[in-house]
This record gives sequence, structure tokens and C-alpha cells, in this order.
Amino acid sequence: MKSPTSLLLALASIGFLTFVGAPAVSLAEAQEPPGEKTGGLARTDGALGHINQPAEMPALAPEQTALDAYHRGLSYRDKAWKLEEQAAAAKGAKAARKAAKAHRSYEKAIEQFRKAVERVPNFAQALGSLGYALLETGQYEEALAAYDRALAIGPRYPEAIQERGEAYLGLDRIEEAKGALIELVPIDGECADELMSAMNRWLDQRRGDAGGLSEEAIESFAVWIEERSEGGGEDTVLRRR
Repeated sequence: MKSPTSLLLALASIGFLTFVGAPAVSLAEAQEPPGEKTGGLARTDGALGHINQPAEMPALAPEQTALDAYHRGLSYRDKAWKLEEQAAAAKGAKAARKAAKAHRSYEKAIEQFRKAVERVPNFAQALGSLGYALLETGQYEEALAAYDRALAIGPRYPEAIQERGEAYLGLDRIEEAKGALIELVPIDGECADELMSAMNRWLDQRRGDAGGLSEEAIESFAVWIEERSEGGGEDTVLRRR
């Protein structure tokens, strides 16, 4: 995993931590989210809390409103993560209740992230976090739209490419999911491995329930994944950690 400092510098180099036509965001030390989740470009959540003080560079009202909504969205997302952990540790009806509460927290996060991007349409981190919350609630088409907008601002941001690939899988768009993996490999081997894991989970699910796909299509994808896992594909070889 990249260090927060190197990630922030990379983001800054592609203009990811700026609003177009607005003051630049300070490259403050990032705050890592709990566990291994990134939550839609959230490795740099802390950076947006350090906009220059009004005495130096006054912030516009839409920006502040967007930031407030974004941070409320992060709070709901974090609550959803905790509820998911509790659901995983519980059983039966209790697990189902915790999972339902997590889903509601994601829905509240979506509402706040939408408010943020309504106020500042090129707020890339809010767009990425919106995509993540939509992905987690199974709203794949809308997640794709959010990721497309985020990647138009920061086209080499690996977590967004990875999660967009997972949204493609949710829609059974195999060829586009393949393209996401190929795109990821030269950028971030860790995210490529994460997407590969999602592909294997998708295979397990589709082998039990084809969901309208042909057995030939599913097994052809399985062969493609196996070739990349073993480094046998011509167009991509997964990096080893």
C-alpha cells in the first residue's frame, strides 16, 4: 500500500486535490480509513479539511457547503462500515438487522455526497465516494456515472478504476471489467489484485446462478482470469507483492 504522503503527491500531480477555478487544497497528512477499505477515493479524506484560511484565500460559499456535506457523508459511510463488521460477527436476525442499518447508512451517505457534487460538480473525492456508496448498495449504473466523472478529473486514480471495474462486474459487463484490470496493472498492482479477487467472487456467484449469461461466456472469463493470475496473458501480468 502506498504511504499517505506519496499518494497525496500523486493526487496533486494530476490535479486531483483541487477544484477547478477554486483555491487549491492543502496537502495535509491524510487520515487512513479503518481496515483495508478505501471507500471511494477516501485515503485522502483528511486533506480536504485544511483549506487555506479566509485571511489568506477566502473560500467560496459553495465550496464550504460542499465540504460540509462531504464530511457528513464520510460519517455515514464510516457508520456503515462499523455496522457491516457487526453484521459479519452476528448471526440470524441480528445479522440481518445490522446489514439493513448499514444499507440505510450508505443511503444517507449517498444523499450527502450528492449534495456535495451539486454544489461543486468537479469535487473528485466526493464523486468517488458517491460511486463507492452506490456500489455498496448495488446501484451499479449510477456508480459508473459517478466514477466516470471522477476519472475525467483524475484519470489515473487506481481505486476509482478498481471500483468501476467492480461495478462493471455487478452489471455482468465482462469485457469492460477486463479492460479495467488491464488499465490497472501498470498503475497499481495492489488495486489490480483487489479487482482480480472481485472477479473470482463474481465467478463463484455466476457458476451457481448464471443470471442469464451462457456457461460458455462464464467459463471463457474464468480461463482469462486464470491466465492473468498465472502471468500467462499477453496483455497483462499481475504484479506480485
